[in-house]
Amino acid sequence: GAFSCHGARELNGAVQAKVNQDCALVCYPFGPRGAPYLDPLRSAALTASRERTAVFCVLDGHGEEGEVVSREVGPSVCALLQAHPRLIDEPATALVDSFAAAQALLDADTRPRI
Repeated sequence: GAFSCHGARELNGAVQAKVNQDCALVCYPFGPRGAPYLDPLRSAALTASRERTAVFCVLDGHGEEGEVVSREVGPSVCALLQAHPRLIDEPATALVDSFAAAQALLDADTRPRI
């Protein structure tokens, strides 16, 4: 399980609850997917590895619409990371690239906000 608590702020002498902008996510099974990993010799090992691997994300939103950002980024990063061609050989690079790509997707998002 996960627990997260919203913050509070003082407004006109009264304490007001803030929106909880935190998000937790589990990506399971997790492992490389896509064209770079379709080699039949590696496929069985990668499938077995996926079944033993998970990624846990804790995303802490801040500022206006921080709850939207934290909720959207997790699934994007997991999908981008699994499709990254260097996930196995250079996982740190794959993680940085995946967060940068998720940021670009957020920047390009033109959906109306409520």
